Amino acid sequence: MAQTADVVIIGGGIIGASIAYHLRQDGLSGRLLVIERDTTYSRATTPMSMGGVRQQYGVPCNIALARYSLQFYEQFDEIMVGAWGRPSVSRRTGRPFPSDGTRAKAPSSPRPRRDRRVERRG
Repeated sequence: MAQTADVVIIGGGIIGASIAYHLRQDGLSGRLLVIERDTTYSRATTPMSMGGVRQQYGVPCNIALARYSLQFYEQFDEIMVGAWGRPSVSRRTGRPFPSDGTRAKAPSSPRPRRDRRVERRG
């Protein structure tokens, strides 16, 4: 087994896997290594999250990334189909908002306790 790689990605969740996929799509032909501590992905960050693609951004690069992501997810099952079949993991849902225009109040954060603060030394 080779001991070197041209690109090493730490973390194979949605970000790491996406980077690996897009590097290959963009023509990277070198050795690409994705390191993920949970090879089953059953307790990895991505499958444990609620997911979602937010679209309300003020920075142009974030707007472009969200738009690209939505277009990619709409075609995800067709793009990722392989010998194992269709993944069928992408589904579009919405988020509930009050119809009267009010905003739901987020729960207030408790004040930090003195005994939980990090001490800086040095």
